[in-house]
Amino acid sequence: MELSAQSWIDPNARAYFIGVTDGEILAIEEAAIQYVGFENNSTLRAGRFYVDFGKQMQSHVHELRTVERPLVLRAFLGDEVKGDGVQWDHWVPAGDASMVRWSVGTFASLLPEENEFDTTHERSVDERKNVGDLNFTARLTALTDYSDNETLQVGASGRWIPDFGVEFDATGDTQTGLSSAVYGVDATYVRTSETGEGAMTVGAEWLTAVGDNGAINPAAGSIDVIHGSRTGYFGFIDIACNRRESVGLQYSAAELGDLEASRAAEVEAYYTRQLSEFQRLRFSVSTRSMENGEDFARAVIQYTAIIGAHGHGLSW
Repeated sequence: MELSAQSWIDPNARAYFIGVTDGEILAIEEAAIQYVGFENNSTLRAGRFYVDFGKQMQSHVHELRTVERPLVLRAFLGDEVKGDGVQWDHWVPAGDASMVRWSVGTFASLLPEENEFDTTHERSVDERKNVGDLNFTARLTALTDYSDNETLQVGASGRWIPDFGVEFDATGDTQTGLSSAVYGVDATYVRTSETGEGAMTVGAEWLTAVGDNGAINPAAGSIDVIHGSRTGYFGFIDIACNRRESVGLQYSAAELGDLEASRAAEVEAYYTRQLSEFQRLRFSVSTRSMENGEDFARAVIQYTAIIGAHGHGLSW
């Protein structure tokens, strides 16, 4: 269950809170203040919030077209990455049909809380750090209208963690002084029908992870730090048949940087039915294959209900 609240606390500032509970504990997903009192299309956000990377990481999972994020995002960035920090956003018009937006953010830590491909050791950053050891994000994106019913958006993103450490849970073996960076480029094309009842969305994103990756060596019972780069990508097509129904297909592949399974690929097909403005039903089938032979198949029926006003803003 997700719980949210938001309110204007000043003529130029909005505060919001988003918490998630599994029935036992309440985790703070986001809790931030947005100041919009600048005169030049700028916004300053401070608090805890999702990273501005690509087209999906700043969105909550239940807002996605699929049951979860693409495999490459989960492997390189984590299922959900939120940080405590500040972010500056600015956008400018570029002609009559286009606009350009950029953002830069500084955070205490951007290490993912969970990563299904990396469960045998924990990552951490120092609680107190110099300015050069903070974690950073940046994004540049442009959106243009090709016609009355066609838009194209392209973007580039970066996330930097200059200093972190890992600890192997089984033996307590540690590695410190590690660094990591992830870069991505994305493109999204949307074409709506003449009646506005349907739409087709095609998108893709390419990511490169560089730096250090702590992989477990089962034979030695320790961490082997892998230095270098990994690549991955995902692509999708989503067809909204009308305002209530949509179908889609997504493919994602990534190099995991693991000693046992260095590459994985995932395919997901789905059908979504909006029962009403506040209720959604989704059927999903997905398969995942890995080089070590650990193949995976899943079928999901997902029901989502919203009580009260709900929204997370635009996805730039």
